[in-house]
Amino acid sequence: MKKLLLVVMSLVCMLLIAACAGQKEAGEEGSRVLKVGLDANFPPFEYYQKGTDNFTGFDVELMRGVAANMGYSGVEFVNTGLNDLINGLNGKRYDVIASGFSVTPERQQAVDFSESYLNDGFRIAVAAGNDFTADNISALKDKVVAVKHNSFALAMVNDFGGAAKVIETPSIEEAMAKVIGGEADCAVISKSAGSFFIANGYADKIKFASGDLKTDNVALAVRKGDKEFLSKLNEGLRNFRKSQEFDRLKKTYFGEF
Repeated sequence: MKKLLLVVMSLVCMLLIAACAGQKEAGEEGSRVLKVGLDANFPPFEYYQKGTDNFTGFDVELMRGVAANMGYSGVEFVNTGLNDLINGLNGKRYDVIASGFSVTPERQQAVDFSESYLNDGFRIAVAAGNDFTADNISALKDKVVAVKHNSFALAMVNDFGGAAKVIETPSIEEAMAKVIGGEADCAVISKSAGSFFIANGYADKIKFASGDLKTDNVALAVRKGDKEFLSKLNEGLRNFRKSQEFDRLKKTYFGEF
């Protein structure tokens, strides 16, 4: 009798262990979270909204849509300084970078890029009352220029080399503040970010003084050589870009961009 009881109890324990293991496995599959690295200091692509205590922006909403199309149940955003985004990706702190990332030859050496989801441009911005206009980057000669550090725009200004002084700032908004406050003659900023600020409280403070000096493609970045994940990411991105939600996001954050 004791032997029979031991056998029965052993079987029950085995069944319970198997059931728990099955529930855990299903739970993990059903709650897969895509980890996304971003620099939450780059509106309108990504920024921290104090009122809601959440990250928001074009890239934030984009990645929620892309992740859903890939079968993920949620997204975890990991705020990381721009200079450390690629290191964080390669250190496996997150799966993908979504941070208004311009595709550059230097970055292509360290990461693989998805298909582009936005074509952006870079323009000269001046104080609203300034009559200065520019046709090309040579207009920056002998000017004091404000520009966001470690950005595509900064590389452009440095490659030109004719500015009297280059003031690097932590954000595009602070670059514009240098212009508005008179510390800089102008700023070189992305068309997308400038359009967002001008439409949201800066129309009487700053304006574009040029058309696009240069255009670039914005894409998502993944670890180099991760072809299987990149293929799935591109498929999710492609599907989301076909949706009305993607069109709504572009209009919400960039207007008639």
